[in-house]
Amino acid sequence: MAAQPWLYGFGFGIRQAQVVTPEHAARLIAQAQNPIMVIGSECDIKLPSGARIVDYALEIAKLKNMPIVATTSIVKELREVYPDVRHMYIMELFQRLIDPNWNLNGRPHDLVVLMGHLYYMIAHVLTATRHFAKHLKTLSLERYYHPNVNFSLQNQPLLNVYENTLKKILTTLRSLLEQEK
Repeated sequence: MAAQPWLYGFGFGIRQAQVVTPEHAARLIAQAQNPIMVIGSECDIKLPSGARIVDYALEIAKLKNMPIVATTSIVKELREVYPDVRHMYIMELFQRLIDPNWNLNGRPHDLVVLMGHLYYMIAHVLTATRHFAKHLKTLSLERYYHPNVNFSLQNQPLLNVYENTLKKILTTLRSLLEQEK
């Protein structure tokens, strides 16, 4: 399945992200050995049900017990709900992710899950990650297709469609993790 970058100038090179379904995204998260969740400044957007993007991000992180790095000021609120949250500026974080020896919990990270970022900010740092972090897979659960990750959801500018996608990811991830037990 092919997709177009949300902003046409951000499609660099011949290698583009593979478009994934919600079920495939959940499978990637379930199979990861040591994933990390990166939450951005758009995570506070309210969805039609009244929930926010950050609520879904927290639920995914809790299910897989993954550390969270918040690149926004919401970190204080997140720490009240989820203990394994760190704050780091996005440029610093992605420079560290390029280093295969850097990690947050004593084991190398193999998957970075991205949610709630400004498109034009994350596109530039993902370019560096794509070229210099061959040890790392990247999965964008953003509303818009990102060509510079390994796996990305399709463009979903309508919030109700995006929320349904997040719900499918959660239900599939729950069932996959229950099957592992």
